[in-house]
Amino acid sequence: MKIAYFSKQFIEWFIFFKLKYFFLILAVMFLWSLFTFLVAQAVNYHKGNSIWKEKNDDITVFIFKIIATIIAEYLSILIAIILIPAGIFRIKAKKDVAYPSQRSAVLLIHGYLHNRGMLLPLKFLLRKYGIKDVYDLNLSPPFSSIIDFSQKLSEKIKKLKKEGYNSFILIGHSMGGLVALYYALSRKDLDIKKVITIGTPHKGTLFAKIALGKCGREMVPESGFLKELDSLRKEMPDLKIICFWSKLDNMIIPSGNAVAENSESYSLNYSGHITPVYSKAFAKRIVEIIQEK
Repeated sequence: MKIAYFSKQFIEWFIFFKLKYFFLILAVMFLWSLFTFLVAQAVNYHKGNSIWKEKNDDITVFIFKIIATIIAEYLSILIAIILIPAGIFRIKAKKDVAYPSQRSAVLLIHGYLHNRGMLLPLKFLLRKYGIKDVYDLNLSPPFSSIIDFSQKLSEKIKKLKKEGYNSFILIGHSMGGLVALYYALSRKDLDIKKVITIGTPHKGTLFAKIALGKCGREMVPESGFLKELDSLRKEMPDLKIICFWSKLDNMIIPSGNAVAENSESYSLNYSGHITPVYSKAFAKRIVEIIQEK
């Protein structure tokens, strides 16, 4: 009886201990989301690019939308973390029959400190809305340079070309957009028809100053890597670049740095850094862009 009693007490203590720290982690993550949002908005306000200066709604409605955006971004971060194991263990989809003269593939490229699991919902949404040939990859080791990551992308594209694909649309979230651009521009690959970036720090982000690894340092504004990328763009001006960005992006500081020079850009209303990739409406917009000639 004593053993059963102490076993029960231990289980109850263990559950309480684990739950306590679980909720503590959730609280810390929410505070981090709130902190990054406030810092981003303070910098944007200073730069004259703040959403506060453009509010068209009633102040109550406006504040409600801001709060909803912060909560949605927080939940998106949780989803991205939960999906990390899915990025480690490959989930195979039904393979289509290749027609080499017609095949075009879409490649999803994840961002800093994530893996391909983060973009799985977007991958499945694109397939649901008619884009069947959607692929992804993991960029590793996580603290390598963006140039090294572009080599990983190169290997993936070579493999797909052997399978019969002859044109590609690259979709990169955050740092993934820089990986896509560096690959397309440095190799002058004419098989890349479009590069779509989502919250990508084309001109760097101030948060990169506290980021770890080579890739983190390469995203600091005015870094040697970003200067090299700018010079490469001038050598291949016809590459179609489409940028999605948001004034409420809590990771790209200032937010305008998510717009590349000579690109087609779209501002996302009331959207954080990760939120768009889990949106059905956003996935449908991406499908429209993919299908445009």
